[in-house]
Amino acid sequence: MNIEFKRVTKKLPEYKQIKQLYFSAFPSEERAPFYLMIKRTKGEHKVAIRFDAPEVLPDVAIDPDRMRQVILNLCLNGLEAMPDGGELFLSLHPEPDALRLEIRDTGVGIAPDALPHIFDPYFTTKGQGTGLGLATVHKIMEAHGGSISVTSEPGQGAVFRLLLPLGGEGGKVHGHE
Repeated sequence: MNIEFKRVTKKLPEYKQIKQLYFSAFPSEERAPFYLMIKRTKGEHKVAIRFDAPEVLPDVAIDPDRMRQVILNLCLNGLEAMPDGGELFLSLHPEPDALRLEIRDTGVGIAPDALPHIFDPYFTTKGQGTGLGLATVHKIMEAHGGSISVTSEPGQGAVFRLLLPLGGEGGKVHGHE
């Protein structure tokens, strides 16, 4: 119990500091490294990774480090949900006022009774989880002025849909000068 308490309290300051973002433009030609990052993290998993996006995408303003954290967390969760292999799909879709990122896996899915709680801090279905991973993802998306939703059926995998407003944070672009 003492080790688990230390592990959770170690992640708590990171969760609390998400309000502070460093926005910068994220042009479409720089999005490929995200895909490569996910391919490298797949490691020993017998998972095929697919990426789909139109050639031309609108520019969005994001905090690249925080969005890497979001994508990595969701993809790692997807990989963990497929211990016997499967497919992980990442796709980008332009919408009138947002860029939609979908991350879909063919894993075990999320139990219906867990779905309403997966973004709650400290809620976990994992034996070794802190319950801060998806709560952090949710908080980062809100800090970007965006949103995240999930659909899932047990045995059919899960689909996470992230919406990032075009221009970011209400159309304002903040960055390092």
